[in-house]
Amino acid sequence: MQPFITAFLATFVAEIGDKTQLVTLTMSSRGSPRQVFLGAMLALALVNRYGSSPGRAGGWSFPHSSCSFGQRYFFPVYGHPYLFQKR
Repeated sequence: MQPFITAFLATFVAEIGDKTQLVTLTMSSRGSPRQVFLGAMLALALVNRYGSSPGRAGGWSFPHSSCSFGQRYFFPVYGHPYLFQKR
């Protein structure tokens, strides 16, 4: 049950105010909110299925040190130019 709760909370917090939520909000204002909700949920389920399947099928886990390295060095390098753009 712990992986379920952790995955739920991490995804829930990460998706708040995300582009997906903004697009879903816009689309539901123009069409059927129920159909937009169902389409968005199906798409999110498929995307997450592709992310969770290889770990189980391949029996491997992504090294934590690689994630930390990427967060520490690559994200700031690619995100830095956007911090100083004129709006």
